[in-house]
Amino acid sequence: MAFKEVIGNIMIKIHKHENTFRIRVFVGTDTNGKKIMKSTTFIPPVDATPKKVIRL
Repeated sequence: MAFKEVIGNIMIKIHKHENTFRIRVFVGTDTNGKKIMKSTTFIPPVDATPKKVIRL
């Protein structure tokens, strides 16, 4: 499952893999035109329901 949203010049991608979510954000380009991406992995609490995970 993947989610992609563009807000102004910022592009956000969220990929779900088993129990984790990988969040990648496009923050701009460097002087050579290469994309600069920042990413993090979100691991929801074990006791969280699917609806609660979405709200987190």
